[in-house]
Amino acid sequence: LRPLLTKAVLDAILQDETFGPYVDTDNIGISGHSFGAFTALAVAGGPFLGNTATVHDERITAASIAAPWVGGRYDGKDFHVFGRENAGLDRVDIPVISFFGTRDQAIPASFILPAMRQLSGPAYVVELVDQPHIFEQGSWQDRDNWELTFFSAYLKQDAIALATLKNARSMKGGNKDIQLFDYQKLIDND
Repeated sequence: LRPLLTKAVLDAILQDETFGPYVDTDNIGISGHSFGAFTALAVAGGPFLGNTATVHDERITAASIAAPWVGGRYDGKDFHVFGRENAGLDRVDIPVISFFGTRDQAIPASFILPAMRQLSGPAYVVELVDQPHIFEQGSWQDRDNWELTFFSAYLKQDAIALATLKNARSMKGGNKDIQLFDYQKLIDND
């Protein structure tokens, strides 16, 4: 129900007389952690369990996801949220930045990283070194800095932020973080 609730909340904000007029409806981002990151991927077009009728809100134009629930190993079997090997994530064609902790036992990198390869839009992956599923404060600071740069690049069309995003290896301050350039996917107009 999370994707449906997210869409309903966005509908309510946009229809609200107080807030609606101040929203740039051409540039709406979504951010989430764990199941919230799953929600962001579903709203961005990821078909839950391969169901292409899953809620997709085309008003969402960029997503920041941290420790995204894309599956795991349950009862001795691999489970992928967005279809076999998460192949349905190829339907997500908006820019996405993803964060994962190297000590995350709830959603290990072995599930997150292959899923991020499936995205068809611009993609960035940042490793938060020695971080569990619930990041330590310094790593939240790093994620916040990356997210601000990412949303500035894709929601505000800030050329300096985009150049920083494309080339930065890590963010200053916080804990150790590393952008994995092997997972970076740029589209021709980026």
